[in-house]
Amino acid sequence: NAYANAIRQVRSRGGNNSQSNIIPTPLYVSNPELASQLRKEETVKGALENARKVDVALTGIGGIGLESSLWRSGTSSEEDLQEVRESGAVGDLLAVFFDKDGSPVPLSRDACRIGIGMDALEQIPVVVAVAAGRAKHEAILAALKTKCIDVLVTDTATVDYLRDAIGPQVLAGS
Repeated sequence: NAYANAIRQVRSRGGNNSQSNIIPTPLYVSNPELASQLRKEETVKGALENARKVDVALTGIGGIGLESSLWRSGTSSEEDLQEVRESGAVGDLLAVFFDKDGSPVPLSRDACRIGIGMDALEQIPVVVAVAAGRAKHEAILAALKTKCIDVLVTDTATVDYLRDAIGPQVLAGS
């Protein structure tokens, strides 16, 4: 898939200074108290601190359909999807959902999420997002409005959609 290929490309070009870290927890846990405790655990705390200090981040842009990885993986339920849709969210970055204007949308599960937020993502010097396909067009457009993304890796159909939606300046630097 495009995301895995992009990770390999970044690692192959990064030499010895390139590394990746995984936060040693599930993305979501069962309750806010457990999430709070895990965030204080040294390995988790260290991984989250390291995530905030990177020079380059590679992320996907999630959609809100059943084909999205959050639902395919079983991380989220159909009830969660219903709440997301009713909230007005159109996509997510790091499981932080946002609306069509790129503004974060609060959800009941947010306190159970383990990871950095869009505020931290915005502070990373270079954020590369990988997303493609018609099902994600609205999410990709809204993600660009978050001001978190510096580079977008996508397909030609999505570039055409973005050009129509926001004009030719979307191709600047390509």
